[in-house]
Amino acid sequence: MALPKKGNVLHKKLGRVYFYAMSTVFVTAVLYVSLYSWNAFLFAIAVFSFYMAYSGFRSIRLRLQEKLATIDWFAGITASLVGTGILSYGIFLFSRSGSFSILALLCVIFGFFTVQAAIRDVRVKSRKKDKHWWLSQHISGMLGSLIAATTAFSVQNLEFLIPGHNADWILWLLPTAIGVPLIVYYISKTVGKRKASSQPAN
Repeated sequence: MALPKKGNVLHKKLGRVYFYAMSTVFVTAVLYVSLYSWNAFLFAIAVFSFYMAYSGFRSIRLRLQEKLATIDWFAGITASLVGTGILSYGIFLFSRSGSFSILALLCVIFGFFTVQAAIRDVRVKSRKKDKHWWLSQHISGMLGSLIAATTAFSVQNLEFLIPGHNADWILWLLPTAIGVPLIVYYISKTVGKRKASSQPAN
């Protein structure tokens, strides 16, 4: 998704394919945990990864609009409420077990960052003080979603690559350790280039 040159036809097509794929994953995950078997981790990461993808995808269109549409307010408020619920559930698990719980920790982490991302998005998209805000939002949203989805896939399917349970933390941290620097790099490079090109020549 980030490899093709930004703005070209292939980049746009891959971006749409990725967003619709994440939408499908989100719907199927919610249906699974609602109708078949409750899985707090799957629900939390599905909500977070989809909202980040939505935020990044939606920012492209919002750059041409003067104010947020109803759907943007609805998405932000819904994500905040769901994130608060996930966060509260994690706190409940901690209080009930009375000891460390990886599931409780994950719910607290993903719940907090879902709320934080939703509030930040609404504030940034409604104010638009920086004319390049949408590009930063697009990059951080799409790549942030990819990091979350990759983390879920790694934890669920790649345990056989890690010798011993004491090293499982590698699967949790590696996607973030690789992905966050990439987000910083792409934002710095892409936004920096746009800002430089928009400066008047001396």
